[in-house]
Amino acid sequence: MIRWLGGSLIMVTLFLGVNFSWTHAALAGLSTDNGTCPDQLISQAAQRVSKLFGKTRSSPWFVCLNEARLGLTVSHGTARFAPLLPTIVVLGPKGQNADVAAHEFAHAEIAARTSALLRSYVVPTWFDEGLAMQLDHRADYKAAALLGYISAGHLENVRLKELSWPSGFYRSGQQGKAHYALAKCVVAHWLQREGRAGVPAMLSDVSWSSTFPSAQFNDELATCLATQG
Repeated sequence: MIRWLGGSLIMVTLFLGVNFSWTHAALAGLSTDNGTCPDQLISQAAQRVSKLFGKTRSSPWFVCLNEARLGLTVSHGTARFAPLLPTIVVLGPKGQNADVAAHEFAHAEIAARTSALLRSYVVPTWFDEGLAMQLDHRADYKAAALLGYISAGHLENVRLKELSWPSGFYRSGQQGKAHYALAKCVVAHWLQREGRAGVPAMLSDVSWSSTFPSAQFNDELATCLATQG
C-alpha cells in the first residue's frame, strides 16, 4: 500500500511538473482569496462562446488576478492547458472584460472539442487565435486596424504556413497585433462561407491521423490581403 501511494505521488508530481504552466496557474489561483472572477463576466463570455460554437462543452476555471501571484504575471489574459484537466483562464487587470474573457474561453472550448494536445499540435495557431478573435471586438484587431498594420509594413508573415505555430505567430508590438488581425479576418471570411455549423464540423475532424485543411483558407487569406491593401 505504501509503495502504491509512493508511486502514485511520484506520477502526480511528474504530471504536474510536465504541465508546469497549468500547475503554476492553479497554484496562483489557489493562493489568493479574492481571485474569483465575477459571475456576470463569466456569463457574458459563455454567451458569446455558445453563439459561435453551439452548446458549450468546456467549463474553464476563471481566475482574476490584479497583481502578480507566485511569480505569475498576466496583463490581459491567458489560458493554461493540461491533458484530462479543465482549462484555467487567468485574467489580468487589463483583461477583466467580456472581450478578453470570451477570447480565452474560446481557447478552452477548442481544447474541449479536440483535446489539449491536439489543440497545441494539430490545430494551427492562426486558426485557434482567429476563431477566438471572432468573440473579441477590441479595436486593435478590426479590419481598419489590419489596413493600418499592412500600410505600415507590420505584417511580415503573410502565409498561413508561417503562422501555424506559436513561434511564427506570436510577436511583440504591432507585428503581433497584425497577426491577430489577419487571423481574425481569414476566419471571419471563412465563417461567412461556411456558416456557424462549420466550426463544430471543422473541430470534429481534428485528429492525430488527419492534417488540418489549411489550403481551404487560401481564398480567404487572399481576400483579406487584397481588400486591405
